[in-house]
Amino acid sequence: MKNVIFLLALSFTLLNAAVAQQKAASHHLMVTFVTGGEAYGFTPQTIVTREDGTQQITMADKKSWMNGNDFNHGRFAANEDSLFLALKPFFDAGWNLTTTSTSQWTTGEFVSRYFFAKAD
Repeated sequence: MKNVIFLLALSFTLLNAAVAQQKAASHHLMVTFVTGGEAYGFTPQTIVTREDGTQQITMADKKSWMNGNDFNHGRFAANEDSLFLALKPFFDAGWNLTTTSTSQWTTGEFVSRYFFAKAD
């Protein structure tokens, strides 16, 4: 009976080890849009932060959807479409959106973060 229990425990341990080894590694990416604050001389930007800490910062041009708060000017729907198009390359590359956050700084900038994950 002790041998049976020992063999069951051993097989259970080996099975768990095999399952743990099969778990796919995941990678993470954060895309941040910082908009607004033009009255304070701030230029809107997109910041892509990779899991190794490297960042790619892209400044918006003056006619960008990111430059200004156009929701008061009847262009909110167009801006939503532009936002999706800005995130589309990440979806196309296999990244999955896991969560988002949005905040407003006291100087009028709006910060929207999109957190992505992708399995190997």
